[in-house]
Amino acid sequence: MAGWLFVDAPLDPGEELLFRRVCTLRRGRRTVGGEVSVTDRRLVFVPNRLEQLVGSEPVVAPRASVGHVTVVPPPPGSERFAALPRTPKARAEIEVDDDLVVLQLEDAAALAQVLGS
Repeated sequence: MAGWLFVDAPLDPGEELLFRRVCTLRRGRRTVGGEVSVTDRRLVFVPNRLEQLVGSEPVVAPRASVGHVTVVPPPPGSERFAALPRTPKARAEIEVDDDLVVLQLEDAAALAQVLGS
């Protein structure tokens, strides 16, 4: 998915990519656009190039530190309030050590399945 806007997560030698999707990371009231990747070793969120220009940094967690993943569906009727027509996206709430990583993407259930395996 690399292009001029997105930056692919760098892979270590021998690391296998299992999942990659465009998503947004929620940090309090701020959302950061980017791409989430899951490998056989890590969970990686890489902000897009525009977000990197304003200081957003990647989030990297070893798979061993990933705990429970909860998929929260979009609220019913949320598409009515969007400025542009779009598909409402579910949230994946991922427990990582003592932190909670919240990603909003179209394939939240698929992400949860990959992290659960």
